[in-house]
Amino acid sequence: MMTLHEECHRPLLVKQARFARVLELWHVEQLSTHTIAARLELSEAEVCRLIEEGEKPVAGEWQ
Repeated sequence: MMTLHEECHRPLLVKQARFARVLELWHVEQLSTHTIAARLELSEAEVCRLIEEGEKPVAGEWQ
């Protein structure tokens, strides 16, 4: 049985895993946003949003 702590963090872990998978398919496998969306059963707009979020510079990071 899951603890309350585990239940609260599970949705966050799923989102992080999805985010990482989108970036991996985009950068490593160089798939199109359309293909990534189909493979992960997401909208293409969501895939684009995740890619854009992943490419934002981190605060304090040099460009």
